[in-house]
Amino acid sequence: IPVLTRCLAAVSRRSSRSTASFCSLQARCTVLLGEVFRRIGQSAHALALLRGALPMVMEHGCSQDKGSSLLFMAKTLIASASDPDVDRQSLLRQALRSLEVAHRYLTSGDDSASQATIHDVLFLGARCANELALLQTEAQQKRQLLVQRDQLARALLRAANEVTATAE
Repeated sequence: IPVLTRCLAAVSRRSSRSTASFCSLQARCTVLLGEVFRRIGQSAHALALLRGALPMVMEHGCSQDKGSSLLFMAKTLIASASDPDVDRQSLLRQALRSLEVAHRYLTSGDDSASQATIHDVLFLGARCANELALLQTEAQQKRQLLVQRDQLARALLRAANEVTATAE
């Protein structure tokens, strides 16, 4: 991390004089740093870095850089979804959207990505879609249980009212 941070600082000084290539290099370094933070388990920090770098990558990067950055973003969103304080469904939807766009970039043009990277995108997309389906199924089951509970409560209330009325 220290070496990457020094490289990022050097690129930042150069990009203040700003050329598109330095902006792209700075963004790629930031994405790489975000990937490092994700791998060491600091998803929130990684997500902040990636969200900051992504607009620059999308503006200045090649298709390969755009697709890879979106793949890293999706992986980070998936890692963040395990945090109990977040809206899992929302993060998984964002990850799925990132993977769909990443797939478009990684398979477009002459600089298409390796089969392993494309396989990774498709696998993660299927995993996100499956997890979203499970979450929706769980939510539907919870709603059904709540409806059944309400129906049972009404039936018990009616029965209690009938018992009270016959007792009087």
